[in-house]
Amino acid sequence: MRRISIVLAVLIAAAVFIAIRSSHSEATLDLLLPGADPVTFIGNGGYSADGLGQISAGGTIQAEVPAGSTVVGAWLYATTVGGGDTTALGFDGNAVTLTPLAQTDPAGYSFSTTRADVTSIVAAKVGGGGGITNFTIDDAPTSPLLDGVALVVIFSNPGLPEQSIAVMDGGLSVTPSTTVLNFGSPIDTTVPGFSATLSLGIQFSYQGAPGNVCSGGQYSTVDINGSRLTSCAGNYDDGEGQDGALLTVGGVGDSTDIPADPNATDTGTDDELYGISSFITNGDTSLSIVNENPSGDDSIFLAVLSITGQVSGVSGEICNDQRDNDGDTLIDTADPDCIFPTPTPSPTASPSPTPTATPAALPPTGGPAADSGGLPWLAAAGALALMGGGAWLAYQRRRAR
Repeated sequence: MRRISIVLAVLIAAAVFIAIRSSHSEATLDLLLPGADPVTFIGNGGYSADGLGQISAGGTIQAEVPAGSTVVGAWLYATTVGGGDTTALGFDGNAVTLTPLAQTDPAGYSFSTTRADVTSIVAAKVGGGGGITNFTIDDAPTSPLLDGVALVVIFSNPGLPEQSIAVMDGGLSVTPSTTVLNFGSPIDTTVPGFSATLSLGIQFSYQGAPGNVCSGGQYSTVDINGSRLTSCAGNYDDGEGQDGALLTVGGVGDSTDIPADPNATDTGTDDELYGISSFITNGDTSLSIVNENPSGDDSIFLAVLSITGQVSGVSGEICNDQRDNDGDTLIDTADPDCIFPTPTPSPTASPSPTPTATPAALPPTGGPAADSGGLPWLAAAGALALMGGGAWLAYQRRRAR
């Protein structure tokens, strides 16, 4: 079906937030710390990531774990749009309770991200690994509108390189966001097999064509150390082109190749999984990341940064949130950490082709069927309307610009 791209590279041990400010709330991606390590995982091993958007129950989400491995952590994410939280899901026949992540930005399209620790379920089924393991998602995207799910699995394996794995989750839906990662010691790119990787999970994104094809309209841009990495992150690579299934996660079945033209918004391909080794110079002590969503209507809910070898420590200064994030008493641009090359300007958003007709959009539980029209991508006209005195939300189907 799909192959999981396991990044045999050390995820940057980063206490990093990708944060932005809006008039409604602050949205961030916060570091997941399940144990005593300064990051999600440090040791010989790797990770698997996958996503699923579906319009009916029973779809499959996958984990790829090589033979001789031990699952040490697994997390299930649910992304919701239109208000409310998805706090209960059927996961491979198990009733799972998910906890809302407070740092998700609810503004505009009322995004929500919830998370559950499913380590015991995944470990029991995967065992010692040896290939791809399928897990079913037993729920359809009913109200509040479940927009898709993601599964992140971390495993140890003595036969693999040492890695530091940082999983960051929450939700970014207002742009731009700037993050500076400061490493406790200089990065050594001369380590044999050095590799650095960035993986993104994005919900509620639509570019008009299925799969990883860049079709313009609704996309996010990413700059690394002042250089453009991609201008077409997003789309529904792991889902379907209608409300309730708009999801992509860099990992399963994806390539780490960066887009051939990083400034193109409507040509080429983008898997939301990027090899960023060429953006890092030997001896670097920091890394800057700038995310922007010109259409203003996507939510980046998951990010994984990876680098070979063990990074001794990381602190981060977010350069536009009016806070002293790294404890040096300097805020935003007053902090020398925020002096880095000017990012490549974002291209002007190009219109997306109008999608072919799809079944009626899913209504909230107990509500009538949605009218024709579109639940637009972030910042597209007319997304949610209160109807019937506010008794229910009529979700309009997405209309490409």
